[in-house]
Amino acid sequence: MRRHSPPLLLCLLAVLGTGCDTLNGMTDKPPSGDEAILRKQLVDARSVADRARASARKAEARAADLGKDKADLETTVAELRAQNERLTQENLDLKRRLQALGRIESTLSDQGK
Repeated sequence: MRRHSPPLLLCLLAVLGTGCDTLNGMTDKPPSGDEAILRKQLVDARSVADRARASARKAEARAADLGKDKADLETTVAELRAQNERLTQENLDLKRRLQALGRIESTLSDQGK
């Protein structure tokens, strides 16, 4: 087997390395028109995706706030219903007492005649 000189091997490695970079798209040449358009579209798509994720996070936070507000309202409604029931019972009790007082007044009035 023939032995190659180190400069020749270095040149061969440099050429092969450049070829690999070209295949991987890692060259220093400016992108072609189509490639530039595709890169711009990719950047735009990433920007849209970032905004969509931010909007989704805001929507989730708002939904959590609305859920808390709903729970607070349900608690308030339950408290108001309980208070309404208590006031209704007090009202009925006062009506019974008023009727009883009316009967007592009527009885006293009849006795005084």
